[in-house]
Amino acid sequence: MKQKIVWLGNIFFLLLLLAILIVFFIMGRQPVHIAAGTLMLLAMLLSWHRFRKVMRNK
Repeated sequence: MKQKIVWLGNIFFLLLLLAILIVFFIMGRQPVHIAAGTLMLLAMLLSWHRFRKVMRNK
């Protein structure tokens, strides 16, 4: 069961990364969007690590 949850989490994370890459591509080369996207990525990575910690503790 635990393995399945981790697997689903990995797929979800990859889909989020893909979505952000698509957004980058659509938005073009505007610095504001690049900065916002970078902040989003950092926030996602932090929440991902927190999620992994919680899953490991259970």
